[in-house]
Amino acid sequence: MDDKQHYPPFPFIALTRQWIEMWQQTAALYRAGLASAALVYDTGPLRTLWLRSLTQTIDQYMRSPAFLELTGYVLRGVTRPPRFAFPFSFR
Repeated sequence: MDDKQHYPPFPFIALTRQWIEMWQQTAALYRAGLASAALVYDTGPLRTLWLRSLTQTIDQYMRSPAFLELTGYVLRGVTRPPRFAFPFSFR
C-alpha cells in the first residue's frame, strides 16, 4: 500500500471540529466573565451544516456492505429457533 495515499477528510469531522472549537471559545469567554458571549455566535448555520453532514455520514454507513452484512447476521441470529441456537439442546 502506498504510504503517501491520502484519504479525503469527512465533512462531518471538519464541521464537528469547528463546532467544538466554537464552543471552546465561548466557554473561554464565559470563564473570563463575559456572560453575553453566546450572543456573539450564531450557531444556527453551523448546526444546520453539521446535522446535514451527520445525516449523510450515517446514511452512507448504513448502506455500506459491512453494515448490511452485520445486520443480516444479527437478524439471522435473533430469528433462529431456540433449538438451533444451542446444539446440545434436544427439545
